[in-house]
Amino acid sequence: MRELFLVPREERIAQAVEISRRRFLEGETHRTLSRTEFFLWQISYVQKRWWAAQFFLLLFLGGALLSAGDGRYAPHLLGVLGTDFVILLIPELFKNKASAAVEIEGAAYYSLRQIYAARILAFGLADIILLALFGAVAVWGAHMDPGGLLVHFFLPLTVTGCICFRVLTSRRISSEPIAILLCLLWSAVWYMTTLYLDWQEKVGTPVWAMVFLLCCGYLWYAVQRALTAREVMA
Repeated sequence: MRELFLVPREERIAQAVEISRRRFLEGETHRTLSRTEFFLWQISYVQKRWWAAQFFLLLFLGGALLSAGDGRYAPHLLGVLGTDFVILLIPELFKNKASAAVEIEGAAYYSLRQIYAARILAFGLADIILLALFGAVAVWGAHMDPGGLLVHFFLPLTVTGCICFRVLTSRRISSEPIAILLCLLWSAVWYMTTLYLDWQEKVGTPVWAMVFLLCCGYLWYAVQRALTAREVMA
């Protein structure tokens, strides 16, 4: 006991802090969320209005396809609204940057990579369900050609996703307004190409399918970069 008081005060404080830290970590390890619980918590943090907006956008587009007579305006609607479908992801998917919460999330028990992965997975699963339902309505309900749906909707949608992740994971120009502006410019460019449907038909569906696969590959790379690059998290 006497030797304890001979230890300098600073060392006693450091020892007390270290013991408290270890006790705290030991207690927290028994209360750590499982992967499923962590994923469900991340879903609960998502503002469901963005999913609702995506749902109503596809509902409007599906209704427009079902009510269209000759389908003349279908390619224009598909391209423009497909771009808007992706733009609706930006505010929620990268809200930690807009709200300057990166430092807080960086100090959390779970890493920023895990938080981003859970958030992207949640949006990915929700969007797959929405897009699958829309595709079924477009093909079987509106009798739309699957190749045309791929070219006029899923291709511009995927390119928009590539633009979003490329801009928002860039070290120099990471900005939501810039990402939205570039997506809108891309939407305008694609709309202009739909005015020349004969040119699109000459290219052929197999070529467009190859372009679509390349875009999907780049989108996968961009998502991986968003989860691994340190500058993305800063």
